[in-house]
Amino acid sequence: MKQKLPKVSIIILDWNGGKDIIECLKSIKGINYTNYELIVVDNASFDNSVNLIREKFPNIRIIQNKENLGFAGGMNTGIVQSVKCKVQSDYVLLLNQDTIVGKNFLKELVKVAESDPKIGIVGPKIYYWKESRSQGVKLSSYRAISNQLPITNYQLPNIIWSCGTKFATGSIFKMEVPYIAPVPIGCGKKDRSEKQEARGEKRELPNSQSSILNSDKEVDAITGCCMLIKFEVIDKIGLLDERFFIIHEDDDYCVRARKAGYKVCVAPKSIIWHKVSTSLLPTSYFPLPTSKSYEANPMTIYYGYRNWLIVLRKHFGSFFIRVFFTYIVKVFPLSFINLIRERKLSLRITLSYLYIILDTFLWRMPKRFLKLDKS
Repeated sequence: MKQKLPKVSIIILDWNGGKDIIECLKSIKGINYTNYELIVVDNASFDNSVNLIREKFPNIRIIQNKENLGFAGGMNTGIVQSVKCKVQSDYVLLLNQDTIVGKNFLKELVKVAESDPKIGIVGPKIYYWKESRSQGVKLSSYRAISNQLPITNYQLPNIIWSCGTKFATGSIFKMEVPYIAPVPIGCGKKDRSEKQEARGEKRELPNSQSSILNSDKEVDAITGCCMLIKFEVIDKIGLLDERFFIIHEDDDYCVRARKAGYKVCVAPKSIIWHKVSTSLLPTSYFPLPTSKSYEANPMTIYYGYRNWLIVLRKHFGSFFIRVFFTYIVKVFPLSFINLIRERKLSLRITLSYLYIILDTFLWRMPKRFLKLDKS
């Protein structure tokens, strides 16, 4: 008797997704995993993406929020709705709208998750999509991988964006102050191609240069870009912390899961491609003041710095005071100098740094810099 596949609720958060979310949904329709439901949560988009989805995929369930609840709030809306289904899922998959998934991606994620009852969260190996510029990575060569992608006519790079996250420790900006920061594993590394069997034919598939990027492994965190979560984890530790709004809510959730006794792992045979922060551009993955690719975005600056300091305060108390002091005396001044040199300093950017200090110190997590140009 064939064993029944675990049910997965795939939740995609739409915010002005346009053609990106349509391409994402097309790729999902071509996966080789059958027992899933698909929920799109729209975060008060002001483009035509909801109508586009209804036109292209009339049977997909769409939940429309009346206001932008951020990543955490939007995904929580989808999770709560999935619980109300007649047949509750075994897993929830959080997926960014600006991704393209490989046909095996969900099958491999579930396979790793089912291999150990202690594994609570699993993520895939994520490649940059073509023309990505985050982290200053130059994508000069592309490779067509038709057997991995259900939709055709796409040229894909084999440069890694993330293969899990590690919390690295060390000194910051040449100061002897202990620091801890989330670092995407393998970011910017180019995978070596290796002939493998696919659909009975030998095709060129991306394969990693090292066992670190090509074997199931436990990591510190998984990016919310694509995160498979066992429902029992949600039952035990709750939903995403909506106070983060955007950025680092995934790191916070993984730390909470690990504290509850669950493992966080990567399934490198599960492959997706990421267009990288299309809803936050201009931005870089981690905004550092010394990065040449750094783009001045007050919203990204505020949530990127503030939320990581909040993660430190919640979970790494021994680091927080020293790191917070380092930010005030070293990091923020360097940021100002860099922005002045690039002629990108503005009142909103200045306020973002001031609010980071005040809100972190006073343990406040308000929504800031959310006025958006709808033109």
